[in-house]
Order: sequence, then C-alpha cells, then structure tokens
Amino acid sequence: MKDQDVPINLTADTGSIRNSHLVLTHSVAEQHLLGERLRCLAQGMVDLLDSTLSSRADDVRRWAAEPVLLDCLSHPATPAAARRLERIVADRTVYLDLWIVNADGIIVATGCSGRQPGIVGSDVSTHSWFREAIACRAGAYTVSDIADTTRFGDITTLPFAAPIYAPGTTTEPRGVIALFFDWQTQSETLLHRVRQRCGGTTARCLLLDRTHRVIAASDRHDPAETVPLPHSPAATGWYLDSDGIMIGYARSTSHPGFPGLNWCGVIAQRPHGDNRIH
Repeated sequence: MKDQDVPINLTADTGSIRNSHLVLTHSVAEQHLLGERLRCLAQGMVDLLDSTLSSRADDVRRWAAEPVLLDCLSHPATPAAARRLERIVADRTVYLDLWIVNADGIIVATGCSGRQPGIVGSDVSTHSWFREAIACRAGAYTVSDIADTTRFGDITTLPFAAPIYAPGTTTEPRGVIALFFDWQTQSETLLHRVRQRCGGTTARCLLLDRTHRVIAASDRHDPAETVPLPHSPAATGWYLDSDGIMIGYARSTSHPGFPGLNWCGVIAQRPHGDNRIH
C-alpha cells in the first residue's frame, strides 16, 4: 500500500514561527531596556561616589595648609587650636575623626578627643596612609585602602591623608593630617537609595575596588567576594550572566583634581524582578 502524503499546513506553521519570533524579539527588547536602566543607575551611583570622594580630597588638601595645624606640630595644641580641629570635624559629619601626626608618626592632636581618650601620643608610623602622605609633595594627598579600624569600633573607614609643610617650604614636611571618612555609613546610605530606585529588595547594589573585590553591598557580603566584569575598554555596560541575572556596571571616572580610584558600581537584578538575588 502506498504511503499517503500528509498535508502540511503552511499557514499554521508560518504563524507559529512568526509568534515565536515576536516573543523572542520582545524578550530581547525587555532585556535591553533592563540592561540600559541598570547601567544608567550604576553610572549615577558611581558618579555620586566620585563626587563625594573628590570633595574629601579637596578637604584634606585645603586643611593641610591651615596655620593651626603647624601650631599643633610646634607645641602642644592650644585650646584655640583644639577648638578649631573639633569644629572642622563637627562641620563634616562624614568624618569619624581628624588626626594631626608629627613627622615621626606620633599623633599630637585630634578633632574628636572625646571619642578616643588617650589616643594622643600613639605611634601610627607603620600605617600605609602615614608613610605615603609623609612622602608626598606639598599640595598632594593620598587615599588608603578601605579597612576596619579598631580605634573606631571596627567601623569601616577610608583614610585620606596629606603632608603638612611650613609656608614657603617644599623640602621636608612637618607632619601629616589624616581624615577618616565614614565609609561604612556613607556607602550604606548611597546603596540604599539606589536600591530603592531599582525596585527595592529584588536588586543587589555593589561597589567594587580596582581588583573587583566587593567593598560595599546593599546586603551582607563575604569580604573576599569578587564580581567578574567584562574585559572591555567601555566605562559602562551590561550583560546577562550564566544564572540569568542582569548586571549593569559603571567604572569611576576622573574629576578635576581627583583622578578617581578605578572603582566600579554594579547593580544586579533578574529580568522579571520577582526573585531576590543572594
């Protein structure tokens, strides 16, 4: 018996292909829109961070030239000098403290004497921020790595430091001014605001250092956690990772007088935004 030809419904098959193509196109368009949105939010986040850190660099350079700092290095701080240091810190709530350190690495004055009684006289000569700052030219500054500082109750800080020179001299610094930026509080505030704009708990917002190590997160994170980013010259971008999570990222850029720290802002969210990212 002859095999019978089976009729093919070309119209139905063509319609099915067309519908599948439309669904796929719609899905790709949705992914593109989400990726661009996360990229833009990450860019805004890192721009705000850069602006904040640029202001901290301006602070430490400007205050390094204040005459009261030299007064503290020449002899024990007078009541007027102590009040001036306290006022500097009080006017900038982003700082945990301000230290004046002599050329030997000994703390001679602070802006918050009540926070850490007995700290004057402590030796900080082995700290990287001191070694780097004391080697800087006049008008320069240094930013250390983020670290937990036992002197501040294990609060994560970001130290800014600059050399203190006598007026008209550029050969040998008299000491160092160190500002301890409250990284923990300020980064948490920034990430919380950005996360709310992303839709709350379904997004994860991160800040990475130059090695892509997580230095702040909108949730709890492993101190050793890293986030791989594309090896691309582009300052911003987005991609869908192997777990189906959309990643938007932006690298820090330079500001006048502040070259940036080569950090990154990252925002992760599932395309449908209905599952939390851990």
